Amino acid sequence: MRLVRERGLLYTTTGLLAAAVVWLGLVVSADVGDTTRVSVNSDGTEGNSDSIRPSVSADGGFVAFASDSSNLVEGDSNGSSDVFVHDMDSGVTSRVSVDSDGTEGNSHSIRPSVSADGGFVAFDSDASNLVAGDGNGSSDVFVHDVDSGETVRVSVSSDGTEGNSDSVAPSVSADGGFVAFESFASNLVGGDGNGSPDVFVHDMDS
Repeated sequence: MRLVRERGLLYTTTGLLAAAVVWLGLVVSADVGDTTRVSVNSDGTEGNSDSIRPSVSADGGFVAFASDSSNLVEGDSNGSSDVFVHDMDSGVTSRVSVDSDGTEGNSHSIRPSVSADGGFVAFDSDASNLVAGDGNGSSDVFVHDVDSGETVRVSVSSDGTEGNSDSVAPSVSADGGFVAFESFASNLVGGDGNGSPDVFVHDMDS
C-alpha cells in the first residue's frame, strides 16, 4: 500500500456541510426546508445521550455521526461513544465502529467521515479490537465498508506496520479510495524526524 505524507494544513469544504448538518444531529433539506433528526434508532426512538460530529454523504442519503447513546442499535453495551450511519431513505441506523464480524469496539470511536455514496465510513478509535494485531495502545484510523461489513485500519505504514502514536481526524475521498488523516506517529513513512504531527494519505487500493 502507498502512503504519502503532506506537510501543512488539511482543508475541507465545510461550508456546504455546515449548511446541511448541525451539531444536534439534525439534517436540513435545502429543497423543502424540512428538518429531520437522524440521531435516532431504526424505529425513530431518540438517543439517550449526546450525538455529535455529523458527516453527510454527497447525495444526502446517509449521515454518519458519533454518539454516546446506548439505545441506537441492539447490543450496545460497551459504555463508549460509537460511530453510526443513518439511512435517510429507509430510516435504518447502523453502527459502523465494529470489527469485521460485527463485534463492538472496546473503547471510544469518534470523528466519522463518509464517502459520497455512503458506502465507506472512516473514523478514529481508541478501540484495540477492531482489527487483529492492534497493540500500539494509541488511537487509530479505520475504514468500515458498509456493504461488506469489513473494517480495516489505515493508519499504518506502507508495509502495514501500525503507528507508534495517535492517528485521528480522518477525511475520506468521495469514492472511498483515499483517506487523509492527522498523526503523531513517526514511523508511518521514512525520514519522519520533525517531532510534530503530520498529515498522511492512505491509498486503499494500492
